[in-house]
Amino acid sequence: MDPQIAFAAKEEILRNIIKMHARILVSGWEGTGKTVATLKSTRGLWDVYYYTESGIDAQPNISKYNDSATVLHNVRDFDSVKSEQPLLIIDDINNMSKDALDIIIRMLSENRQDRKIVLTARTLMDADTLLSLVDAAVRLKQDTAEIMFSSLKNIDNL
Repeated sequence: MDPQIAFAAKEEILRNIIKMHARILVSGWEGTGKTVATLKSTRGLWDVYYYTESGIDAQPNISKYNDSATVLHNVRDFDSVKSEQPLLIIDDINNMSKDALDIIIRMLSENRQDRKIVLTARTLMDADTLLSLVDAAVRLKQDTAEIMFSSLKNIDNL
């Protein structure tokens, strides 16, 4: 399969899942496009915030794929965001500190419909403590994407 077509399909699947759900997990091995597809699929639709604990300067890379995304330096900062349509991308949760994971679990447990949270992880096992708190999970492969589960509460949103 043409890599550009595969990537466009991943973006479209993610865009539709994110439109329908408030808490999403995107999994896939390194290089499958979790972060890039998520950033591109959210561009122009929400006020996007990005957080990672990977220790890199994320802003230059993030700006390439979603030039309106704001990089947060502390996951707690999302609680004070003043936006009508906030979306937080929490990247690479398998490398989060216990403190950050506790905050993320609290945020997911609140089950607020006025904001969206997208988590990325290498595997579903990396996110096993969070699986019960998300509405949908998508697994990206090199050339494809598949919906692992989706708990649609309102079929009229389709």
